[in-house]
Amino acid sequence: MNDSPNRRRGPMVISGGGTTDEGMAASPRAPRALPAEEAQVHKATFEEDAAMADAPPDDDVPLPRMKRWPVRLLGVAVSLLAALAATLFIDWLLRAAFMRADWLGWLAAGVVVLAGFAALALALREVTGLWRLRRITRLRRQAQALAAQPREKQVLALADALQRLYKRREDMRWALAALREHDAAVLDAHERLRLLELELMQPLDARARKLILRAARDVAGLTAIAPSPALDVLIVALRNLRMLRQIAALYGGRPGFLGGWKLARMVLGHLAVTGALALSDAFLPHVLGKGLAGRLSARFGEGVVNGVLTARIGIAALDHVRPLPFSALDKPGLKELAKALMQ
Repeated sequence: MNDSPNRRRGPMVISGGGTTDEGMAASPRAPRALPAEEAQVHKATFEEDAAMADAPPDDDVPLPRMKRWPVRLLGVAVSLLAALAATLFIDWLLRAAFMRADWLGWLAAGVVVLAGFAALALALREVTGLWRLRRITRLRRQAQALAAQPREKQVLALADALQRLYKRREDMRWALAALREHDAAVLDAHERLRLLELELMQPLDARARKLILRAARDVAGLTAIAPSPALDVLIVALRNLRMLRQIAALYGGRPGFLGGWKLARMVLGHLAVTGALALSDAFLPHVLGKGLAGRLSARFGEGVVNGVLTARIGIAALDHVRPLPFSALDKPGLKELAKALMQ
């Protein structure tokens, strides 16, 4: 059958083994493999783009941590210089004493030996205090992990560790006896962890509340009658440090001088606020209220505020020295202690 003259076909184009009309749309190209070198280049580009897409935004990128080794190296160097200076001074002192008289030299040598034994005893006490604080921190972290996912064996191990911590204390004898009465009871891990807090921490929490309230009242009374702001700062510093050491010793920490520096860092922020309050009476109406500030004298109002802030420091210290986190028992509240302070 012949085609009509008005219907003309274009030339046939061969592409990829097939035939298509020139006027019709071309068929899709078949996939073609890239050379090995070019494929590696594209692969690296794709991986880099994917890594940039998965990267967190700029606000969430963690800042680089500062290197602390220069500070530690400086501390070690200063300590070595101080030890060298002390050694040279002792050597000079002994030589000078023996040059004067033999009995004076032996007396100086005996004093040096006694000072050495005392320094060794202090060092052992500091190491023991640091070890106790570290043990309480480890027990607290273990208890926090068990509160989220209780396990029977780990809860029993935690109970044994707490009993060893308080077994030599006479004031915890009744609490430990009450805890041992439940050894034969059938309790799951969550109930046993709750029992540990109720039996062991409840009497200690009551005593800690009294220590915090007593320190707050001491600070409030002493700063109310102190004649100068500098004396206010000194009173608050010493009383807060004493309170922190008492609370740590209550829960089994008993930190020494070096061990107490971690607790003392919380006091430093409190001292800045205390100094500002002592120098400015305009802060009182915002804290105490205009009606109360109008009835109280400025000095008494400053004492009350300092006492409340001392109570806040004591409450914050419980999160560092208490071997178990607050779960079954309620944490002392600042409003409760402030109300008791005003009574």
